[in-house]
Amino acid sequence: LLQSQLLQSANINHLQPQLAETSLQILDGAGPSSLSFNEFNPLFLRDRVALQANGLAGTNDTFADDVVLSGIEGPLSWSLGQYHYETDGFRQNNDLQHDLYNVFVQGAVTPNLNLQAEYRRRETNHGDIQLNFEPEDFSLTDRDRSDQDTFRIGAHYSPTSNSDFIVSGIYTHRDRGLDQFLVAPPGAIFELREADEGFQGEAQYILKHQWFNATLGGGAYDVNDDNTLGFEFDGPCFVPFPNCEIINNFDISHESAYLYTNVFFPYNMTWTVGLSYDSFDGLGQDIDKVHPKLGLQWDVADWIQLRSAYFGSVKRPLAVNQSIEPTQVAGFNQSFDDEYGTEAAGYGFGFDLKLTSNFYGGMEYSRRDLDVPQIIGTEPQVFNRDEETYRLYTHWTPHRHWAFSTSLEFEQFRRGAAEPSVAVGNATALPEVETLSVPVSAKYFHPLGLFTHFGGRFVNQTVDLQPSAMSTTDADAFFLVDAALGYRLPRRLGIISLEARNLLDQEFFYQDHNAHSRTTGLAPIYTPDRMVFVRATFSLDMMSSSPFFR
Repeated sequence: LLQSQLLQSANINHLQPQLAETSLQILDGAGPSSLSFNEFNPLFLRDRVALQANGLAGTNDTFADDVVLSGIEGPLSWSLGQYHYETDGFRQNNDLQHDLYNVFVQGAVTPNLNLQAEYRRRETNHGDIQLNFEPEDFSLTDRDRSDQDTFRIGAHYSPTSNSDFIVSGIYTHRDRGLDQFLVAPPGAIFELREADEGFQGEAQYILKHQWFNATLGGGAYDVNDDNTLGFEFDGPCFVPFPNCEIINNFDISHESAYLYTNVFFPYNMTWTVGLSYDSFDGLGQDIDKVHPKLGLQWDVADWIQLRSAYFGSVKRPLAVNQSIEPTQVAGFNQSFDDEYGTEAAGYGFGFDLKLTSNFYGGMEYSRRDLDVPQIIGTEPQVFNRDEETYRLYTHWTPHRHWAFSTSLEFEQFRRGAAEPSVAVGNATALPEVETLSVPVSAKYFHPLGLFTHFGGRFVNQTVDLQPSAMSTTDADAFFLVDAALGYRLPRRLGIISLEARNLLDQEFFYQDHNAHSRTTGLAPIYTPDRMVFVRATFSLDMMSSSPFFR
């Protein structure tokens, strides 16, 4: 998103506020439309003001909306946006509320130079929203709330038709409070009070040529985190810290430089050759290393492409989980939500097939070996982990109105044998999780605007539980059914749909990704409760010209 915003010209189709945020903890597809439904832009733009609005209402007292008012007048474009989401959740203390606001302005100083600025505000309040395998393993009292302000500026300069300079600067400040009520001692409350601010400045040069392209860039990143871990209860303090508090100040800095080149030789091969230099200081880590970026995409024939890659990386302290550095090597992801300072060596291979004009598929395998820093008490330590992913997929469009797809995905997370149990929320981090999922989907689109979707997903998960876990089983298998019926209004005025997740109201055991991520409270992939909602998207051209500006 950040790369596209910096490279875009003035336009009327500005994106919704929630797209620039991560970890919104909303069930996939159960919030307002995640992307603009304007699949294409007109060849020529005219001065005007436009309004795009999305709304959602569903079970569990779920309500959501986003509104984006945007305009364009000559070389200037702007947008004002707000996003709201609230739900009571499917169990006690599973409620969640978001309020997001943003202001964006972009101006073309010259035909070759664009400047832009953005302000974002986020307010979040929720209870225990994690799935810790055992359905009854949750807190009735935990509360988490945070407020965050983000300021961003950017510039794009194109000196020639085949070269671009982009510059990005981001500052953010966040205040967070977390209250957890403990079982022992009775009545004790664990409190986290956190204030952090982050800065990041990045610059990049992009050169495109008939035989190659190159991306050269770098950045400086800094995060300062002041947090206080405290305990409140009647009686003497049961932890050996002054005033029953642990006060930490983490100042994490990172400088990087990188070069990615894609060479097209021979004509059916794309070689990716690059490197990055990373200098990380913080969390007991002092890293100064050069990491390779190697990849190959080989069009063996018109119907088959082979891909492979090997790369190293260090998780930098990004202010808002956005960066302009390339996030993929030969189609393999290298950017993940790891702990700051995590060193990763990743590699993978795969192939993509186009057997006929309407049937294609492929296979992909990837692995990452991680060295993850953690603060245990007040002491920094580094632990080894690894992750493996296997994926097979097929897509078939037998008719212009029909689309079918299925895939097989297997994920495996393993923690080092020497790693101790680490509290994650109110659960214990799992040393190993294996998940097999097989989604299937059938979609129908009628030329008059009617569309339907019917699909399901088989999931089989096994976890290696800690001795203290309350669960009576370490595996579960289940099948979830989803369905949707909708109508696309004429003249691209909007979309209205009735949708259901977990239509058969299936209950199950499931461990989400929070145990393996730096950010707790990640969006659930599935919920053990039926969710039905109505979604509406509208796009209005408020005026053919813009007298507001004249």
